[in-house]
Amino acid sequence: MARGEPRLRSPARSTLSLLAEIHYRKGDRPIVGERTDPNGALSEERSRSAVAYLIQLGASFTSQWDASLRYGEVRPIDGVGVLRDREVGGSVGFYPRGHNLKIQVDYFHLIRDGSSSADVETDRMRLQTQLFF
Repeated sequence: MARGEPRLRSPARSTLSLLAEIHYRKGDRPIVGERTDPNGALSEERSRSAVAYLIQLGASFTSQWDASLRYGEVRPIDGVGVLRDREVGGSVGFYPRGHNLKIQVDYFHLIRDGSSSADVETDRMRLQTQLFF
């Protein structure tokens, strides 16, 4: 930073953010895939159509800490090729050097309406680092 240049700082007070997204996809043409049937011919797969949404609430508590909660869902439109998926979770972020270095841990509970008991519910935790230089 050059001498006399002002330093940018995050506000010391808490801030809230709200994010909401909706996605819609209607596939109207079959996809010729890379799978082959027992005779060696390329198989045709029906396109996947779904609507998805998420809502996320975030808060920064200090200039170095933030947290968020999120709920998201994917729903099939025609019931073919897409399973209903839901996720519920949250994250905590730490900014030891402002926005130039971020360390975040998040946890999500995923629920899928699948036929296999192994696919029905899953817990996932992730650690991420973001560095700008």
